[in-house]
Amino acid sequence: MDIPVALRWALLALAVLQLFSVISALRRMRRPEPEPRAEARLDLFDALSGMVVLAGFGLGNMNAALCGLALTGLVLALKAIRSLRTRRRA
Repeated sequence: MDIPVALRWALLALAVLQLFSVISALRRMRRPEPEPRAEARLDLFDALSGMVVLAGFGLGNMNAALCGLALTGLVLALKAIRSLRTRRRA
């Protein structure tokens, strides 16, 4: 898959911006309450997998991009399961 150079630079810039959400999730993981830490852990994995997807497409490495997409799908499935469990408890 041939991605234009300008789009590659834009994707790499977005991957760098994704670091801000990683830093935010890391800060939330340091909280003493267990519930925000568990949610922050999923957000951290989501941000990291998004960064892998963007970097994979930006660098032209389709294997990394596909691995990132698989991780993103896994994280979204875990978030959906967690959401369904909390709705059933209420």
